[in-house]
Amino acid sequence: MTERLGFIRSTSDECLFYKQDERGNDIWVAVFVDDLIIASPNEDTIKNFKDDMRKQFSMKDLGELKEVLGITITRDRTKGTITLAQERYILQVLTRFNITPTDRRKHSLPMSPHTIDKLSLADCPQTTEDREEADLFPYREVVGSLMYLMVSTRPDIAFAVGQLAKFMSNWGLRHIQAAKDLLLYLNGTTTVGITYGNGPQTLSCFVDANWSYNPDNGRSTTGYVFFLFGGPISWRSKEQETVALSSTEAEYMALSYASQEAIHLRMLLPFMHVDVSMPTIIYEDNQSALYLANNPLHKERTKHINIRYHFVRERIQSFEIVVEKVDTKFNVADLFTKPVDNTTFYRLLDTLLGNKD
Repeated sequence: MTERLGFIRSTSDECLFYKQDERGNDIWVAVFVDDLIIASPNEDTIKNFKDDMRKQFSMKDLGELKEVLGITITRDRTKGTITLAQERYILQVLTRFNITPTDRRKHSLPMSPHTIDKLSLADCPQTTEDREEADLFPYREVVGSLMYLMVSTRPDIAFAVGQLAKFMSNWGLRHIQAAKDLLLYLNGTTTVGITYGNGPQTLSCFVDANWSYNPDNGRSTTGYVFFLFGGPISWRSKEQETVALSSTEAEYMALSYASQEAIHLRMLLPFMHVDVSMPTIIYEDNQSALYLANNPLHKERTKHINIRYHFVRERIQSFEIVVEKVDTKFNVADLFTKPVDNTTFYRLLDTLLGNKD
């Protein structure tokens, strides 16, 4: 396609192509195997591209994009918003694991917020009988099905799925119960999705860390989420690779991970004509981590930190990112680092999914 039709390929995403037609109209094409998503502000440009493709390939035109890869696209032309959701996929998953549409069981949260309920290796089967009982539940299939949902349209379950995934090779009854709770949460939120169009056209990020969350190895959890046009476009909940010796260190390492993703997005978005000329704001709620990132001085307590985590300092000095303080109660990334109570979860959920006007 690049050679025959004059498209150029994005260096940040090899499945994304762009060109200007002879009249100067922009057109983008995203490719997934044999499916194409075509975008252009000019309908004639799209039509001409389809005509060119038909001359070389046998194609089926499905018209305006309404569903792709199990994701449903809904437009509200009055409000100028677009919503991505996976209700049909969720219902298929629930039915597969014996939760029917008429099932009244619900769970208000993706995961229990109680500290004593941390999932651990200690919850893995200790006897042959325990192992045989746990094997009756299709744990791997449940978690695998939810992973696709989590990376596509449901950032609200990212932390829970990440915790469950740690035990894919050895799960016990408490892990199974947590997986069932997550399915019941989805049973009550089948129509939830991400909405774009309610916010600024500038890239921003929230980042957080939960120090020493893992009871088995003492490692902390990093969480970040990037917003554009009011909705999340990139998010992650991930256990850190090394043990942090303090909450400041854990937050600083999380800032480094978020900075790496920021640079990737700042390379990708100009390809789609999104302005990133101003530094990307990363919101952090730990004052000590902010000071450490903005003041690159040698300190006795931080000299042991791996040099790779000082990446954030370089990007601040090059004016690609700016790290600013945010009140903890407004830090949406909190949802990616630990299970929270109902009040906190639902206070942040609308912001996370782009539903806050």
